[in-house]
Amino acid sequence: DGLDVGDLLTAGMGYLQAKQQGGSNMQALLQAFMAVSGMGNSPHRQQSTGLVVNSFLQALAGAKK
Repeated sequence: DGLDVGDLLTAGMGYLQAKQQGGSNMQALLQAFMAVSGMGNSPHRQQSTGLVVNSFLQALAGAKK
């Protein structure tokens, strides 16, 4: 159904929370994505989503080099 202002605020809050806890930019992006996706609602979904997104971001970082 697309993103709305509420989704953007949720992502922003997830990002800021991760940064305040000392997380890297990659960790903060991961937190923001999970906050919006709803996949962080249960521990096993949070782990699997985190693994997939982290792998994707690492592949992107490797492709830039």
